[in-house]
Amino acid sequence: MHTQKEIIFFIATLVFLIIVVCFIATMVYFSKKQQHGFIKEVQLLKSNFEKELFRTQVEIQEETFQHISLELHDNVGHFLALAKLHLTTFTLPLPQEVIEKIDAATLLIAHSLDEIRGISRSLNTENIKSNGLIKTVRQQIEQLNKFRQFNVDLIITGRTCYLEDLKEIVLFRIMQESLNNIVKHSKANMIHIKLHYYEEKLLMSIHDNGIGFKVEASLCNENQSSSGLKNIIKRSSLINAIPEILSSPGNGTTINIITPY
Repeated sequence: MHTQKEIIFFIATLVFLIIVVCFIATMVYFSKKQQHGFIKEVQLLKSNFEKELFRTQVEIQEETFQHISLELHDNVGHFLALAKLHLTTFTLPLPQEVIEKIDAATLLIAHSLDEIRGISRSLNTENIKSNGLIKTVRQQIEQLNKFRQFNVDLIITGRTCYLEDLKEIVLFRIMQESLNNIVKHSKANMIHIKLHYYEEKLLMSIHDNGIGFKVEASLCNENQSSSGLKNIIKRSSLINAIPEILSSPGNGTTINIITPY
């Protein structure tokens, strides 16, 4: 009888221990789950904060671009136009050498005015809003082709449509950043830009035939070219776009940006 009591006590103790272990395991499981949820929530808050911070930086940058654009157009452009006008008011006759220098200076000023108008347009946020992405991209290509350093072409496919202002502005700035990287680092002579309008998304692709680079290594470096790539990635996240940077040494570079409408 005593042995039976011991067996019952042992079984009861074992059951109690099993219940305690299960309780502890359950508490640990829910604790870890809660901790994991808390970490995810913190990461989400951090991501949203960084996105909002970057959005504010972009808005400030666009305001600065707008101010510079107006200054270039209204002030610098105005002074150059006056200088050009003064050059045409010399009383003739003048020595041929002087006339040639005046003509050369007038031509240079006219070229500078044209360049300032182009830069002013590309910086002007209102220009992007009013003209839309396609027309603004064409203006940028026209400006770039004037240097005769690159052969730039644009292909547009699909049923075109206007996107909301923020998306069109960000996409245009991404394209500007990409072209800036090409001009500074690629040693390319051909640039292909494509805008493909799908039913629910837009693909913007910028390809060059330059020297290329190692993408991961470049993103890990803290140099100027990597900051351009990081800006492209940051700007993409601002409009929920998916960036894709494809490149390798000797094979040029392709940057694809896919954004929903």
